[in-house]
Amino acid sequence: MEESMLITSKRHAYRLKVNLAADAGGHMTACFNDFTVDKGAYTLLGPSAMMRSIYMLQGPYYFPNIKALGKTVYTNNPFGAPRAEQARPNRTSPRNQP
Repeated sequence: MEESMLITSKRHAYRLKVNLAADAGGHMTACFNDFTVDKGAYTLLGPSAMMRSIYMLQGPYYFPNIKALGKTVYTNNPFGAPRAEQARPNRTSPRNQP
């Protein structure tokens, strides 16, 4: 079991720092995301995971001002890959948290 965990792909590991801004009426006006994707030791889907994360950044919300800084890092961790049932990066954002 341990060997299987080491050699099979894992979901993309993200580290996020998010700043949101709103006006006096409570409408969201700006979103800044600084995120890092841990791709493990291989480049498998690195660029596509980063681009898809940026495409889905604002979700269903409208932000007149968006800025994103994305980084892909390579480590000794297992490589990241999307799951077949979702076929998209699994970036978690504060808007999805209870």
